[in-house]
Amino acid sequence: MTTRQRHQQTPSLAPPTSASPSDWSPSQLLSATYKDLGSPQVVGQKFKYYLLNSDKCLASLINILFVETGKTGVHDYSLQVDMHNFLASDPVLGNMLLRHPSTLLPLLEDAIVNAQKDILKRVTQMDEITNTRTGTDGNGNGNGNNDK
Repeated sequence: MTTRQRHQQTPSLAPPTSASPSDWSPSQLLSATYKDLGSPQVVGQKFKYYLLNSDKCLASLINILFVETGKTGVHDYSLQVDMHNFLASDPVLGNMLLRHPSTLLPLLEDAIVNAQKDILKRVTQMDEITNTRTGTDGNGNGNGNNDK
């Protein structure tokens, strides 16, 4: 194939469905829709990955889970996502979120709940390991494993 033939070929404008964000060209990103991100499950997993790997989001998720009820009896369940960091982490998903918020925000909300479930599962597993090693039931009471 000659150089001229290579330049005459037109690149596909369809965005790669499973490619990394760096594989998307600006023209592909502009012509893409949220459907090009993959299934809702794939998009949800991408959101959850970001939430659990962003120090700020992870800290906020943990705070939300373990916050004490205030004097009014109301919890503040707001979670701030730094879009600059999110765009740096996943530019394609970040741009699609800004372009299609009404479609993608529900997936982000589900990912927040799933991330919190994962955190609770990890905390429970850590508590069980700690309690097994210390011989307590989680309330500081001995469970008889270390009694003689």
